[in-house]
Amino acid sequence: MTERAVVAPAKIHERQQKLWKLSKVLGAGFFISCVLPLSYYGEKYREITAKAPNFNADAIVVLTGARGRIKFALDHLKPKQRLLISGVADGWNDQKICEYDGIDARVMAAKRAQIDIRYEAQDTYGNAIETKQYLQDHKNIRSILVISDAPYLPRAAKEMEQCLGDAWNVTYTSPGTLSVSCKMFEEAYKVLWRVAGLPTMKRDLLAANHPRLP
Repeated sequence: MTERAVVAPAKIHERQQKLWKLSKVLGAGFFISCVLPLSYYGEKYREITAKAPNFNADAIVVLTGARGRIKFALDHLKPKQRLLISGVADGWNDQKICEYDGIDARVMAAKRAQIDIRYEAQDTYGNAIETKQYLQDHKNIRSILVISDAPYLPRAAKEMEQCLGDAWNVTYTSPGTLSVSCKMFEEAYKVLWRVAGLPTMKRDLLAANHPRLP
């Protein structure tokens, strides 16, 4: 009885130590996998939105994707400004863009001389490459306003910063505001992935096939 009474607390202590070590490992894993990505993502979003969007920039760059972005860009396009629509799907013409985004075709036609459409970009990295090429071809453009949906802005900013450096004045805006969603969590991981310098498959394909990559 005495021996069992002595051994039992030792075993309990051993189990407690193992559980404590396991909890530290799980806690570190939770921090790395959840807290760190979301913390960086939130800080990046605050950094972007702290700088007022320059609606008087030399050009507006809209990254295609969800509906409403191109219409938002057209609504804010001023005379003498350029508009780059980056990453349009192959085969899409003005009519299809208007139908998809709910744009009045007459508005598109009236501003068409200011608009440039590019079809090469397949993801946000491709948008950044396409934007740099466009800016290199338009030497008079020194400032741009980048438009995407709110959850995508941190990653868009990271790609633009890595590609453009500080050669141009870049600000960001979106048609809506940021809200907690699964998309926000997904983007937090993608941003951290890019911060680590890890490439995407599409990035590898672009690097292999695109002669104008910087």
